[in-house]
Amino acid sequence: MGREATAQVWALRRRVGPTYGWVVLAASFLVLFSSYGVQFCFGLFLPEIEADLAPGQRGLVSLLFALFMLFSSLFSLGTGMATDRWGPRPVLLLGGVGEALGLLAFSRSQELWQAFLAFSVLGAVGKSTTWVPLTSLAVKWFPTRSGLASGLVTSGVGLGQLIVPPLSALILVPLGWRTAYAVYGLALLAVFLLAALLVEQAPHSGPEYPHQLSHQGEGYHPSFTVREVLRVPAFWLFLGGLTVLWSVVYLPIAHLPPFARNSMGLSPRLASLTMTLVAVGSILSRIGGGAFADVAGYRRAVAVAVGTEVLGFLGMWACSWMGTLFLLYGSAMVFGIGYGTMAGIYAAILAYLFGRRWASSISGLVFAVAAGAASMGVYLAGLVYQLTGGYGGAFAMGAGLAFLSLPLLLSAVRRTQLPQAGPS
Repeated sequence: MGREATAQVWALRRRVGPTYGWVVLAASFLVLFSSYGVQFCFGLFLPEIEADLAPGQRGLVSLLFALFMLFSSLFSLGTGMATDRWGPRPVLLLGGVGEALGLLAFSRSQELWQAFLAFSVLGAVGKSTTWVPLTSLAVKWFPTRSGLASGLVTSGVGLGQLIVPPLSALILVPLGWRTAYAVYGLALLAVFLLAALLVEQAPHSGPEYPHQLSHQGEGYHPSFTVREVLRVPAFWLFLGGLTVLWSVVYLPIAHLPPFARNSMGLSPRLASLTMTLVAVGSILSRIGGGAFADVAGYRRAVAVAVGTEVLGFLGMWACSWMGTLFLLYGSAMVFGIGYGTMAGIYAAILAYLFGRRWASSISGLVFAVAAGAASMGVYLAGLVYQLTGGYGGAFAMGAGLAFLSLPLLLSAVRRTQLPQAGPS
């Protein structure tokens, strides 16, 4: 009897209507706000972590974060498939336990190898249950407003970046990195457990409805399986375009503050405002860009997003020889608008092209490759700076690669016919 009750709770499907989707969006927003907010706090504690675990080896300690990002992207392929197969609840429960254990173990690490296992591997397992499962869940609940739904959920990332690090600097930094990461682990466990209780698979989107839309009464919508999508040229065009675009997406986030300090002579406080403006632009565009995509179409939204990102990079490049504070801050916000728009609508575009039934699996595959390449631009920009002594070439590289992604993405973003194959 106990085993049956446990199984019923695990697989609980409430009788919910379409309006319950707003509860799902709120729970998803909370998870992305808290998990990404904590992620952006790593730099606050980097010197202290280095002093405790590997004195004088800043590059090696920085690899903790780089591998955390890489593994969380790669693991998203598995968590996306798990979400399609079993629903979001067990995935979020796994994520909460994984991230909590990872951060708690990290806070107790005495050797660097222990920190790598705890933070970069176990913590990444938990982190991988956030972006892909929750953005794809949003577009399943709101098939006719997928851009807005995805934008609302992912705005939690920008808001977390804007709020959590300053609060941590005020409250947790004085307590030390070990106490801070123990607090993060327990807080994220509570957030993930709460969200797991609230999220629900969209009606008519579970395994028993392999080719239906997310809302009752909207009929059938053909959906690609992962195997089928690999035979579609549009998938490879979109994957290639997004990989090229996202290969430089973290370039300003990592290098714009040191550019402002080293090349323009700004104080740390004024230099940090560049990241604040990137976050503000990202928050506004994730919501506004998603709504724009629902009205104007995804091709126009992609063109605007990528074009805006290119303009942001060009403004940074101009700053490398003009040194204008207004141009620096304006470029940071313009880049944030372009970056946030594309991040907010990419899951909706995948659902538009390939259907919603296997949206989490397909999104996980794309995210694993495209987001996994995001560290490349950060490394190349550092190499350019090392070779030239400035960031002008790095920002020009960002503008060029972003521009090159546009024809690939525009070629992909068209309605795609489902291959003649039976349901899988």
